[in-house]
Amino acid sequence: MELDEMKQAWAQMDLRQDGMEALLRQDFRDRRLDNARASMRWSLLMGDDWRGRDRHGCMPVAGPPPCRAADQVADVATAG
Repeated sequence: MELDEMKQAWAQMDLRQDGMEALLRQDFRDRRLDNARASMRWSLLMGDDWRGRDRHGCMPVAGPPPCRAADQVADVATAG
């Protein structure tokens, strides 16, 4: 193989490698966009907005509401 043929072979290999790199980058971008779209669709489906509120405008509660029955029983016991 002569020097000119080797140079041509290296140039073709570089072009092929650049093309593969561009395809891999595009595939990476597409997968990232697909994940972002799926996440946004899920948020829309569940009714959450970007502040964490539900579709009625309420913030999620960390736990159940406080039980007022125990306080009412204590008030009745101390009153009598």
